[in-house]
Amino acid sequence: MWVNLGLIVLFNLLPAYFVLTGRADIFTIVIVYWMESSVIGLFNVLKMAFAKGAGSDLRAKAGLITFFIFHYYMFMFAQLVFILSFMNSFLTPKLLLNFNFRMLFWALFAGHAIAFVSDYINSGQFLLASPGNLMFLPYGRVFVQQFVVVLGGFLLMRFNLGTANVFLFVLIATKTVADIGGYILSASLLRAGQSA
Repeated sequence: MWVNLGLIVLFNLLPAYFVLTGRADIFTIVIVYWMESSVIGLFNVLKMAFAKGAGSDLRAKAGLITFFIFHYYMFMFAQLVFILSFMNSFLTPKLLLNFNFRMLFWALFAGHAIAFVSDYINSGQFLLASPGNLMFLPYGRVFVQQFVVVLGGFLLMRFNLGTANVFLFVLIATKTVADIGGYILSASLLRAGQSA
């Protein structure tokens, strides 16, 4: 458990390092986090596919996975449109092909892949997991991210803080706390399910 918590903190400190060294700006970090939410959706689809708990017959899983993909990624698209309009920016090939952007994205992707294998597959959590319960898990993270982006942007504009780094570090800290809380909650739910 402590190794995974350490990895969560490490992968969340990486964007702060990139900002402090001038390798990334606020827009890059927000888009990386948006893409990370998309990756979380992808791993949630995999979790639903591997789930063996209640409601895990093939037909039920296929229906839930199809609904989740449609609903979650429509929600993610709407969030992207909101972020782009709120930050008055565009996604460009230059950003998406930027080495630092790709490095941040793949580091966060690797963190989720490691968690999927170690916490879900190797721990046996998939044996107890219900596709119906899994379907709603990623939405909380998206709401937290959206809230921090909106609130941080409002505070920057309202109080003329002069630098976006304050907002960025609030975003990184909030995301890190949410990721740690989500990990601890998931682990405690697994232990409760195994002891029942």
